Amino acid sequence: MRRPRLTENTFRQTMTPIKIGEELFAHIQETGDTDEAAAEFFRLSTGYVSKLLAPFRRGIPELQQALKDGSIVAGGGPFIAALPPEVQVRAIGLCIGKKRDTIVSTCRELRDRKPRGEKPLKLRRNGIDLTVRQPTPEGIQAFLDAVAGALRKLAKDRLPMTVLPDLLR
Repeated sequence: MRRPRLTENTFRQTMTPIKIGEELFAHIQETGDTDEAAAEFFRLSTGYVSKLLAPFRRGIPELQQALKDGSIVAGGGPFIAALPPEVQVRAIGLCIGKKRDTIVSTCRELRDRKPRGEKPLKLRRNGIDLTVRQPTPEGIQAFLDAVAGALRKLAKDRLPMTVLPDLLR
């Protein structure tokens, strides 16, 4: 039933690209057609089919809903869907109500931005240098646990504070 409905509505003005993408995605799920076979049957280019399907294959549910609501323009959907899922949430918040060009540039900035966790956190206090290799909540907790254990060892063995960095390596 999808084939006649989608074929009839593909070139109408009333069917949005998001709706066409939804129908194509459902059609491919039901029939098991490849993107190329669906594109050939509906007389669409494979590139266009790929762009229409991107938000439904790689996009998180919030992105799909924002596209259906119209709060994000359809042309920006594939660019947001190309980002990792944890970055898509931020991109959706930044791109609501924006034009396609703004969405593209925002997605490029988010894609090229380095995650915070890559850079080690360096601490210097009273002549003692300490480094947290993973400044994530789990990494910081592991670091604090290691410091607590090292401080217990310092107190137990009556060692000077200057050996603390050596105990943490």
